[in-house]
Amino acid sequence: MLPHVIGVADIAPGVLFPACYDSQEDYEAWLRSAKSAGYKCSPCTDCAPEYQQLMLCENRCDPADVQDRFAVRTAGEKQRRHTRRAA
Repeated sequence: MLPHVIGVADIAPGVLFPACYDSQEDYEAWLRSAKSAGYKCSPCTDCAPEYQQLMLCENRCDPADVQDRFAVRTAGEKQRRHTRRAA
């Protein structure tokens, strides 16, 4: 059985930032920086290997979820809807 990965729903209702961020403010600061630089990426793109390893150890790293829900896209791109299938 795989360990449970902390997601936004586990942090608090209405929280809209990846679990690897400590706060909404931290995520929004990254988001503003990425958008002002014209990046088309996800927070995982900027993640240092050491930080990723720390987040993996804390079950706070889920690149597929982050790419799906938190990637910076161009205006013409649609963000995929996050869906889960029942097991």
